[in-house]
Amino acid sequence: MSDLWYRPRADVKELQVDECTIYLGRPGLWLLAWRFRRKTDGKPERRVIPVSPNEGPQAGPTWGLKRIEAGRWQISPSIQCIDRVVADDDPKNYKDVETWHETPAINGVPEDEPWCTVGAFLCRCVDAPSSTA
Repeated sequence: MSDLWYRPRADVKELQVDECTIYLGRPGLWLLAWRFRRKTDGKPERRVIPVSPNEGPQAGPTWGLKRIEAGRWQISPSIQCIDRVVADDDPKNYKDVETWHETPAINGVPEDEPWCTVGAFLCRCVDAPSSTA
């Protein structure tokens, strides 16, 4: 498992290797952007995937994202980045090459990030003390 470091409200284009940010793509769609080094050639690359904060993986290509402790969140399942390249033995065909495959934890997440409470409001209601009227 690798770790990513969170940058609140960062410009996706300014992320450094092993940094990430989460932003609202459209209403109800949170996106995780991160930068990594390709295991094939060591070059930095940036990718973006949809995530469901406080939930497990959803139907379709959406990854789960759960808080594991203060400031630390876990992606599930693993993220596999694939590039389609021309096959070495036949330039008319293509092959898929894995450039990165990890199940990253995200460190340094502030508790007040807007996406941290998505889906969590139901848990807060259960944990809140009940009034005795």
